Amino acid sequence: MKIVQDNKSLEKLCKLLNKYKIIFLDTEFKRDNTYWPILCTIQIKTQRKEFLIDMLSGEKMLIMHLCF
Repeated sequence: MKIVQDNKSLEKLCKLLNKYKIIFLDTEFKRDNTYWPILCTIQIKTQRKEFLIDMLSGEKMLIMHLCF
């Protein structure tokens, strides 16, 4: 499993994911002491690879919309 923690790695992942017809997606949210849930991780699986996007890594993931 590859962990993605910065925009450069996320950009590479987005380019890779565009080659696949099917991907599996799972999200995890933090709901403690907050009215609005906070997105913590996004797990993505292709037929051969797995990725974990750390949304709380300290760097804002600015290009996530380009993946989907």
